[in-house]
Amino acid sequence: MTPREILLSAAAPVRWLLLGVAFLPLWCNSAPLLARVDGRLMLPALARLDLGDWAWLVAGGLDLAWRLRRHRGGRLLLAALLAGALVGGALGG
Repeated sequence: MTPREILLSAAAPVRWLLLGVAFLPLWCNSAPLLARVDGRLMLPALARLDLGDWAWLVAGGLDLAWRLRRHRGGRLLLAALLAGALVGGALGG
């Protein structure tokens, strides 16, 4: 085993932990993720995020995309996640 492989295998649990931390601003928010206000669907949790929260979300999304690109069927799942992000941004903003 090369030193690079050892380092990557040792860093894997930390990357999974950081991926979970990246989405904490959405999970630990008092605002609902999806709400209907006056007949419109909105994402109030996204409206409460500040710049630091968005940085964590983008970093987590990039890491998740990096992980999915290597798996079989990951491209389809990645496309679905990106489409969901675009729809979510349209509904929330």
